[in-house]
Amino acid sequence: MEKLVILSILVFYTVISNINTDSYALTIKTEDLKNSEGTMVFALYNKDGSIPN
Repeated sequence: MEKLVILSILVFYTVISNINTDSYALTIKTEDLKNSEGTMVFALYNKDGSIPN
């Protein structure tokens, strides 16, 4: 049980230490939409080639 706790702490620390803390700003402006009903969806992808066809 003690080994499991130590392993869990080690894995948690590894995950936390690899988190990217850079921050960015993104502004999306839209104009002249055809109507006010419906949904507009934006998707961001952070890996080249990960955009679905």
